[in-house]
Amino acid sequence: MTMKQKTKQVGTPESVNILGKTYAIEWLPHIYEDDGEQSGMSSTRHQVIKISTSHHKEQQKDTLLHEMLHAVDEEIGTKLEEEQVRHIATCLFQVLNSNPNILEFLFT
Repeated sequence: MTMKQKTKQVGTPESVNILGKTYAIEWLPHIYEDDGEQSGMSSTRHQVIKISTSHHKEQQKDTLLHEMLHAVDEEIGTKLEEEQVRHIATCLFQVLNSNPNILEFLFT
């Protein structure tokens, strides 16, 4: 895997707590794996989530949620398929993004 230097965008989170474990969030211009450029990746072993900043801000947010779901999935062993994670993340992102009052209700 090849990655370029980290970038920091104003207002982007640097970490996230997933089931009691702190995952660092790295914002990178590009993320490459064997099958080409990726929007993001996560590693439960290293407790890190990497997000490519080469995509639109909305896509970065969707990707962050996607990678958080991967981390949860690995932590609890549900063994979701990539397509399942993609659909759940994108739909959940859209629902929460369209209904900010729901987040406020749930977490205040």
